[in-house]
Amino acid sequence: ANGNPYSADLNGSAYAYFFTYGATGGSSHYTALTRLPLANLAQAAQSAGHWQYLGTSGWTAWTTPAALPATAVHVMDVGPTEFTVRYHPAPTGQPGTWLAVMPSTVYFDKQGVYSVSKSLNGPWSRPETLYVYPEMQSSNPNYTPNVFCYADKEHPELESPGSLTFTYACNSIVVDEVLKNMKLYHPVIITMPQPAALDQAGQSK
Repeated sequence: ANGNPYSADLNGSAYAYFFTYGATGGSSHYTALTRLPLANLAQAAQSAGHWQYLGTSGWTAWTTPAALPATAVHVMDVGPTEFTVRYHPAPTGQPGTWLAVMPSTVYFDKQGVYSVSKSLNGPWSRPETLYVYPEMQSSNPNYTPNVFCYADKEHPELESPGSLTFTYACNSIVVDEVLKNMKLYHPVIITMPQPAALDQAGQSK
């Protein structure tokens, strides 16, 4: 609120926030929250010593090379490697809602999902279906079992009141299919009504 994306910290508006992929071994993954002072965006190398991560004891200097420390808070129990998070304001006097748009992290789950929260650091809701990829359905005339879709991202610059616009892309694990099928590997733009979770929160974009 009031330009501060992390209202639990009075100086929260002085930072850029990053949802950061973390792994706990094997196929287990999660999303942590890290940040970098706006004044030090030009010195973003980790060795410069400006990065912080949200840990069990609060914001802590992130000095371990690359890997997140074991004390990093799992703000999301899923770990997509790319997605968007946007704050959707509510009517005056009501708290707004953060909306994360992402591909499902379940292998070949064939859908994009979304999650909502009242705070950057959660709790975030369990991912819900946003859109089922037609390219991954056997009824699609261009379907092959090798096609997968990913990279779901919201585009607020294309939205109108009450709508949600996002893109995704599809690829194939067989390179020859991508070379021969021009309907693959390009941005797909979808506009649809905003998720019910935002409506239920009293959203009015």
